[in-house]
Amino acid sequence: MGQGRNSIYLAQQGWSVTGFDIADEAVASAKARAEKESVKINTILEPIETFDFADSQWDLIALFMKDAWRKRSLIK
Repeated sequence: MGQGRNSIYLAQQGWSVTGFDIADEAVASAKARAEKESVKINTILEPIETFDFADSQWDLIALFMKDAWRKRSLIK
């Protein structure tokens, strides 16, 4: 989710948006930007390894920076 640019854009287009990030500063920044833009986004502070991608829960999943996640998981 990062700073929420894509989440905010999708919310502005009428999507119901849930974004997640491992960084609390990113989640806080996204919330603040969404509020400033007067759009609602749901935010979750959680790593990708434990996020619930349950079947039939989402109409669209947009995953950005997946390579950064993959590199992070290889370091462990």
